[in-house]
Amino acid sequence: MHLRAALPIDKLSPREQEVARHLSEGKTFKRIAQQLGLSPSTVANHSASIYRKLGVYRREELISQVRTDATRKPA
Repeated sequence: MHLRAALPIDKLSPREQEVARHLSEGKTFKRIAQQLGLSPSTVANHSASIYRKLGVYRREELISQVRTDATRKPA
């Protein structure tokens, strides 16, 4: 059994991970909300939580973090 090292994105709930992926694709809160069946304010709340948990302040930092973690996660 092989365990991988924990990644920063592992700190996020499954829903937050989903929202983070959409944010990293450049989608707006409104578009993410439509696709996930949420209200835009819920997406905004998830976004705030994501930024806080990952210690990022700009979307560019979030994109970099999500992409880095995606390349390190085994398929």
